[in-house]
Amino acid sequence: MKTLLSLVVIILSWGGMSMAYAGSKETESRLLHLVNQHVDAQTQFDSGTLTSITDESYMEVSPAGEVDPRAKMLEFYAPEHKRPGPVVAFEEPKIRIYGDTAVILGKLAYSMTLPQGDQRHFAMRGTWVASKIGADWKLVSAQFTAIR
Repeated sequence: MKTLLSLVVIILSWGGMSMAYAGSKETESRLLHLVNQHVDAQTQFDSGTLTSITDESYMEVSPAGEVDPRAKMLEFYAPEHKRPGPVVAFEEPKIRIYGDTAVILGKLAYSMTLPQGDQRHFAMRGTWVASKIGADWKLVSAQFTAIR
């Protein structure tokens, strides 16, 4: 009987260590807002917002597979580099929270009008990692993969 009880305790402790939880609706809302801010700031080349919502340790993997530290990402999205781009929508969010760390997955659906008037649509999957630093959630990583 003692062995059975020990086995149950071990199994429950393993499960507790590896399980993510969805988190409170308020936390999920804050995380979704953070990712939407990130998407909007990149679309608008708003390096000020990108600076405020990313941690100094931020790293990004671009759709081309390049690993960009925060400084390189901020330089890319400097206002003077802004150019016309597609409209983007953040869709299909999935959130997993592990204590003070969260992983947010989603689809970025892009649409744009080409100079000749044709519409072009394409999409990427994004993965964002956020960490609760002090009282605020900050993005520490993002990775983007094109969807064929």
